[in-house]
Amino acid sequence: MLGRIHPTTLRVIVLFFVLVLVALFFSTQIDRYLTPRLFTRISTSVAIIAILAVGQAIVVLTRNIDLSLGSIVGCVAYFIGSLVSAFPDIPAVLVPVIAMAMGAVFGAVNGLLVSRLNLPSIIVTLATLAIFRSLVVEASDGRSITATAMPDWITNFARANALVIGDFQIRWIVVVALVVVLCVHVFLTRFRAGRRFYAAGSNPDAATYAGINVKQTVLLAFLLSGALAGLAAFIFLARFGNITVVAGLGF
Repeated sequence: MLGRIHPTTLRVIVLFFVLVLVALFFSTQIDRYLTPRLFTRISTSVAIIAILAVGQAIVVLTRNIDLSLGSIVGCVAYFIGSLVSAFPDIPAVLVPVIAMAMGAVFGAVNGLLVSRLNLPSIIVTLATLAIFRSLVVEASDGRSITATAMPDWITNFARANALVIGDFQIRWIVVVALVVVLCVHVFLTRFRAGRRFYAAGSNPDAATYAGINVKQTVLLAFLLSGALAGLAAFIFLARFGNITVVAGLGF
């Protein structure tokens, strides 16, 4: 029977059961591990990482890597926090759009350096990791942005529930992360434009002969990764409220 299951499907099934076993193990080691409150805390934390991971996956498909995502998150979160603090009446729907646009600009910088100058992505993004972080340090002069300086809707969004089942609460930021993961999965697997990332990464020469602009594809991968990092930065800002110069460090 296992022989008739597609290898990809089998890997997903195995991973699911491994996660279940891990959860059961920790439930026997930690009191109140499988509780609604812990589920809410973990799911909201994972939401930010999931969005970043999706963007990183697009870059990795093209044989590259982006080490600057944490700095992009910190930089965008700080500047968006400064923006809504200075202009509290700005339409709420524009804030995540501006965050994604800022992230896309940072991603485009990485993409241009990698694709046009043929520089190794690990070197480029290691450098921009420090450069983007320096922007926050210089612009902030070491000052932090607190939740009290921002409109209430920012922090209220992080606590807003999309679905409540008994004591289990599913936040809107979790729903946003799930939608992002699903949309990117469909784009990469069901659309020709998405399959180009696989082609550009698996065999760049063959992809070029097939009419795919590999340099443009790499640039687009970094741009999309940056845009998703900008979205993650907005969620980071909403969830934590207080933003310092080390925000996003370690992502």
